[in-house]
Amino acid sequence: MAKNVGKGDAIFVPFFTFAATAEVVAWVDATPIFIDSLEDTYNMDPKSLEQGIQKAKELGLKPVGVIEEHR
Repeated sequence: MAKNVGKGDAIFVPFFTFAATAEVVAWVDATPIFIDSLEDTYNMDPKSLEQGIQKAKELGLKPVGVIEEHR
């Protein structure tokens, strides 16, 4: 909310995460886009993030943020 994220915005979240990570994105009426994780570190896969950004743009969403979790 502090960043004025809302309807029409895309936030990228890891696919392998707790439900609340994506829930908070939906709570501000933005769209969570799930990104695959690397098998060896469980961190976000940069190639999957690039694909997610492209998909968000195709859907008419504005990419505005990433919620990353380090393991």
